[in-house]
Order: sequence, then structure tokens, then C-alpha cells
Amino acid sequence: MSDPVVLVVGFGAFPGVPTNPSSVLAQAVNGVVVHGRRVVGREIPVSYSRGPDLTVTWAREMNAEVVVGIGVAVGRDVVTVEGTGRCDINPDRVDTDGIIPSTLGPGPQRILVNAPLSRVATAVGGVIGHDAGCYVCNAWIYRVVQDLADTATVAFLHIPSKGLDDARLLSVLAALCGSTEEVV
Repeated sequence: MSDPVVLVVGFGAFPGVPTNPSSVLAQAVNGVVVHGRRVVGREIPVSYSRGPDLTVTWAREMNAEVVVGIGVAVGRDVVTVEGTGRCDINPDRVDTDGIIPSTLGPGPQRILVNAPLSRVATAVGGVIGHDAGCYVCNAWIYRVVQDLADTATVAFLHIPSKGLDDARLLSVLAALCGSTEEVV
């Protein structure tokens, strides 16, 4: 059996965000060990289907115990720990594949993340949110939680355009792994 894994994914570039700080952050923590768990950081496309699909595939291949998605929230100054994914889509926002899906379903109208929101918000110094919008970040939450909640703890962070310090993300990962220890 392989070592325990934490999968962290951040979105790539999209119109208006040529360098996505969520991808930079995910890749910055790649290879770190948090409370005995190896962190794998990867970039996913800003795609309603490919981003969630890749995340689920990687998480299953790695047998990830914790899966954290990170997206940029242009215009926000504080990190938001999102608690809900909705089946809603903005009919005017195409993804980087040029697609607007007709639905994110099948499934319920709302999906709640299974991560301890208060613990994560405290660890990152952020707030809890219950509206991830109607774009790809919301689709990621909706699909990934639906597919992985029985096998992994799933969390999602919206970070400001200016990015987030690696140490704050590592604090989140330690909190999700049930540890307050230092990370290596």
C-alpha cells in the first residue's frame, strides 16, 4: 500500500487571469509532507468537465485521503472556505474549452463539502462561504464532492488575486490531516 496522499489542485489561466495564483500555490506545495502525508500539487484546466474529472481520476489513482481545490476569486481580499456546491451554471460564462454545460447533474440542487469548515477557516485566517458562484469553481465542488465524499475529505478555497502564502495553505492541510504539528 502506498503512503497517504493529500491532493491539492489549482486552476490554470483563463481570460483576465493569465497567471492563476491558485495553480502557483498548488504547485508550490507539491512534494511537501504534512503529518505523514505526501502532498501532490497539480494544475487543472478551467473547464466544467475536465477540471473535476482530472481531480477525481487523480484522487482515485493516488487513493488520496484529502483533496483540496483552490480557485482565484477576483475582487475578494480574504480567503473564503466554500461550503456548498450548487447545480447552477452561469449561462453566459464559457470555460476555457468554449463550453457551457446545460447542467452539472444528475444530482441534488446543493452538495455540502465534508471538510470541517470552521477548522479550515481558522487555519487559513479566512471566512466560510456558501456561494462558490456559478462558474467552474462551483462545478468543481459540486462534482468532486459528489464523487469523492465517501472516500476523501474534500475542501475548496477561494483565494484573492494577490495569492496566498504557502505557509497558510500548509496550515490548512495540517488541520485537514488532524494535526497542529509543524510541516516539513
